[in-house]
This record gives sequence, structure tokens and C-alpha cells, in this order.
Amino acid sequence: GATTMLDRHVGCGDIPGAPGMVHGNIVLAWHQTACSHPDMVHNLEQKGAIAVLILLPSWDVEQQERGAGDAVPSVPVAYVDSGPAEATETLFDADNRNGSVWLHFPVAWKHGPSALAGFSSRGPTPDGRFKPDIIAPGDNIITPASDDDADSFQCPTHVHDPALAVGSGTSLAAPFVAGAVAIVRQYFRQGMYDGEAREPSAALVKAMILNSGVALTWYYDFADWDLGYGRVVDDSVPTVEQGYGRVQLDRVLRFRDDTDGYDQPDLHVVDSEEVWDGEAFSLCVRADAADGGWPLK
Repeated sequence: GATTMLDRHVGCGDIPGAPGMVHGNIVLAWHQTACSHPDMVHNLEQKGAIAVLILLPSWDVEQQERGAGDAVPSVPVAYVDSGPAEATETLFDADNRNGSVWLHFPVAWKHGPSALAGFSSRGPTPDGRFKPDIIAPGDNIITPASDDDADSFQCPTHVHDPALAVGSGTSLAAPFVAGAVAIVRQYFRQGMYDGEAREPSAALVKAMILNSGVALTWYYDFADWDLGYGRVVDDSVPTVEQGYGRVQLDRVLRFRDDTDGYDQPDLHVVDSEEVWDGEAFSLCVRADAADGGWPLK
């Protein structure tokens, strides 16, 4: 689409010349104080913008996080150092405010379930041990929000409800893994593996979690002119950046009564075998490549 630049102080509400000036175009909008950046992007998106570039002076850079009430944009959004206002405006024709803008991103920026967050801790440990073991979603997670009233019993009714908040970090990722561990324990204790209820050992639970890992293919790093905003990686794990990958339980749990044709992994469990001094325990596993589809773990 064409690129159009809005007048200053325009972007948060009604836009003169819209929808013709905005619809189907890449819109450059000045940083506003009348509304948050997410609200401005949502406003422009509603008027048909296919992408939004927010002009922000380098001396006035500020981080604007999406709150629980802010809309989630579905169009590309980028920040551009506007520099001196006069220099920015000379890029555009004075009559129709249209022009061309070239942006250089050596590697594209990406978020999502296949991307490792830039703030995710990397290994190894200072004494050389391999970490992390596993990773889980923890970036821009929608979570319940407290209103500090024990008697309100608030319950969200929609995604932008004040009873919800957006958070990131281990406070979101750790409960995800804890819930996965609880499901693995339930799977064995309720006999979902072979019809026989059993108490899984901690080693078995950990093995199931690690073997459920799915390798991420994108690492989000902090901005660098040579590397851009991230790097594409291969899908081999484990690594000291992501351990055995992102937890995904359907990679290890198999259900006997599956009738919907869902492709499931074969699962053979050996747990709590006792081996005494001078004894040996061996297990032979035969894997037929012709069966295809699932790696041997």
C-alpha cells in the first residue's frame, strides 16, 4: 500500500480525510499524549490502515505496554525515530502528505508461541550445569487481575474485562509448567496409561515433561544493527537457550480409547525398577522407521 503521514495531534480520534487517507495505506502517526499507542493503533486499524509506524523522537522514547483494556493489533506496528520534525516532514509532499519510507530490518521481529522471549534466562549455570530444563509460555499472557476486594467475586466476561491483566515473566511460565506436571500425575494415577492406577515417581514425571518439549525456531534478542531483532535457529534440542523446548503434553501422553484418528506417540513406561549392588537392568527398544512421524526419545 501507499504511505501516508498524518498531521500532528491526529490519530486518537476522528481523522480528517478518513477513510480515503487511511484505508489500505501504511500510516505514519506522531506520538500522542491523548491516548496510548495501542489505542491509537486500534483506531487506525479500524479505519483501514494496513500497518502503522509511530514517529517517536529519540529523546522521548518510552515503553508503552498493552494494558488489560487495550485492543490487540492485528496489523504490523513499528516505532521510528522521527528525529527533528522538519527533517521528517521533508520526506513528504507538502500538498498530499504522501511519500515513500524505507525501513531496514536485517532480521524480522517476531513474537508468538514459536519465539523465545528476549528476557528468558539462558544457561548454563555459573558452575557449568545444563540449564534451563524446559520452557513455557510467559510473554504477554492474559491472567486474572485482583481488585483488592475479597468479597467482590469478580469474574471476567470478555477479553478486555478489567478483571483480566496482561503479564510476562516466570510468574506466568512457572504455573504453566506446574499445571502440566499435575496433568502428568493425574494421567498415571487415574490409569490413563494402561488402565492400571500407579503413583509415578518424580523422575518419571520429569522425564515426561522434558520429552514433551517442542523446539522453538526463533530467538528474540535485543535490537542490534547486525542481527536485527532476533535470529532463526534450527530445531535441535536440548540447548542452553531453551533446554528441551516448550512444554507440549500431547507429544508424550497416549490415550487408549482414542477414536478420532489423532496421531499419538507410542509410550512405554518403566518406572521405579530396583537395581541392587552387582545387578544389572537392561531394556531393548526396537524402533521401526517405517512407522514414521515420531522421533525416538
